[in-house]
Amino acid sequence: MGIDWIPHSLRYIGLFDYTNADLELNSLLNNKTSILEMYSAPLQVVEVGEDVYKRLARSSSVERCGWTATEYGNRAWLV
Repeated sequence: MGIDWIPHSLRYIGLFDYTNADLELNSLLNNKTSILEMYSAPLQVVEVGEDVYKRLARSSSVERCGWTATEYGNRAWLV
């Protein structure tokens, strides 16, 4: 009895209520489980809080996966 894999249709994740202390970014963005890798498609936007953005904006993992960290006012996204 096998379970067929059904691809998700998630395009947006809002993580803006979480801080660096709440999120384990190393687990979220490591080589085996990164939500930023191509297999997470069709994910297009990850909204993050300011302190998380500051850390991700300096991360080589974000750029390596083809994402860009951007902010506008008090809101920040990976797109």
